[in-house]
Amino acid sequence: TSKLYNGAKTTQDAIDKLTEGTEKIYNGSQQLTENQNKLTAGIGEYNKQFAKAKAGSEQLVTGSSQVSGGLFKLLEGSKQVQSGSSKLADGSASLDTGLGKLLDGTGELSSKLKDAADQTGDVDADDQTYSMFADPVKTKDDAIHSVPNYGTGLTPYILSMGLYVGGIMLTVVFPLKEASGRPRNGFEWFFSKFNVMMLVGIIQSLIVATVLLLGIGLEVESTWRFYVFTIITSLAFLAMIQFLATTMGNPGRFIAVIILVLQLGASGGTFPLELLPHFYQVIHGALPMTYSINGFRAVISNGDFGYMWQMAGVLIGIALVMIALSITYFTILSRKEETSEEQPAS
Repeated sequence: TSKLYNGAKTTQDAIDKLTEGTEKIYNGSQQLTENQNKLTAGIGEYNKQFAKAKAGSEQLVTGSSQVSGGLFKLLEGSKQVQSGSSKLADGSASLDTGLGKLLDGTGELSSKLKDAADQTGDVDADDQTYSMFADPVKTKDDAIHSVPNYGTGLTPYILSMGLYVGGIMLTVVFPLKEASGRPRNGFEWFFSKFNVMMLVGIIQSLIVATVLLLGIGLEVESTWRFYVFTIITSLAFLAMIQFLATTMGNPGRFIAVIILVLQLGASGGTFPLELLPHFYQVIHGALPMTYSINGFRAVISNGDFGYMWQMAGVLIGIALVMIALSITYFTILSRKEETSEEQPAS
């Protein structure tokens, strides 16, 4: 009976364990079903991710070729870095040596400055000492051609301009074509006009030169050469202005004024030729005031009379050309008037 009771109890325990196991199996089957559903969903997600992985692998292949090219460049750059590192190491050694020398020099400078400070502290400075420090160097100027003041330096420019303007004003008040009588030829007609202008040109030259020498006190290297060159300049200007005003009238006077304006900047009377604009440098040699200013500078300041006569020769050449052109114009005009007189008579 005891064994039967014990066996029944054992059987009952086994039945209880079986019931618990059955419940576990049921719960496990439920979890298995849920996991199967998750596995099915995971397989679908896997297929999607696999397609992305395929596309990424293609990009990886393309990028790997670029990486390969970059690696070659990196290899070359690493060689350059290695070479630069070697140079940097050498430079660092030189810098270290230089810093050592700089340190030694700084110490020496500090020591010398201290010694100098000790020595200067013992100096008993006075006004002469201060003057020596303020003006340690004395200069000695030796001018080759002395120009005493600004007015003397500007005289060639203003004098040339005055003579030129005087010639223009003369053509305004003096008739350049109307003759008092009947001239026999073109030369006589021209000379009847030019002798008056020549007389006025000489008079204005004598007046302005005398005022400059005696009135203002201008100092020149040669007085008589100064008078002669002033007369030559005046006559050259008058000859050119006479030709322009005679042949073209008021337009010719306007052209003479334009030439004057160009000469004010391009003749080099105020600034050296090298400082003038390029256009002025080009036309500089074609303007009569260029030669008059250079000639006046020679006779007033530096005494280079050979150069003065050279400039006078250029002005005389300009005057002769203008006189020849004026004579030609008067000759043609005279012949036209003779022809017009003969036609009514015939």
